[in-house]
Amino acid sequence: MLDEGRRLHYDRMVVGASDAWLRHRRLFGALSDGLAECIDGPLLLARRYESAVISWIRRQARVIPVLGSQPEPVPEGEQLPAQPKGHA
Repeated sequence: MLDEGRRLHYDRMVVGASDAWLRHRRLFGALSDGLAECIDGPLLLARRYESAVISWIRRQARVIPVLGSQPEPVPEGEQLPAQPKGHA
């Protein structure tokens, strides 16, 4: 990307993010800092708008185990945490 910009002498660069930024949170971090240092002209970093509700749902979905997934085995000699009353 940087080589292409230098070769064609672009006067500005616009960088967008896919859904991957949600997992890695690198669009506004080390990656953008590195790009800003390497690019001679203006740099615009953009990502699509996401409502607060959708953002919250995505964060919650990372916490919920996938249906049908197997629990991790308990190492020998360790005990499972006690279940609250009313839960099997």
